[in-house]
Amino acid sequence: MKTRHTKKMITDFKKAIAEWKKSGEEWGKKGDKEMLKVHEDDVEDLNFVLTLTEEGDYKNAEKRMYNLDTIVRDQVPTELYEFLSTVAK
Repeated sequence: MKTRHTKKMITDFKKAIAEWKKSGEEWGKKGDKEMLKVHEDDVEDLNFVLTLTEEGDYKNAEKRMYNLDTIVRDQVPTELYEFLSTVAK
């Protein structure tokens, strides 16, 4: 079900993940290794949701997304969040 619309959602998600990673790197530059590690783990989790989405495994992407901490789940663009919530049913 790859359409121009889903490709845009995936592109937006990749940008959000990159921003979250950058945020973690900023914490690392400030010397906060714990926050750096937390962000690295979050990025890994977000990338897993991304991979499942790219593979069209929307049901597992949705499950994985819902299991993220709220602040991490908030990195998923609203449009993609709603898409996964609807399509995975």
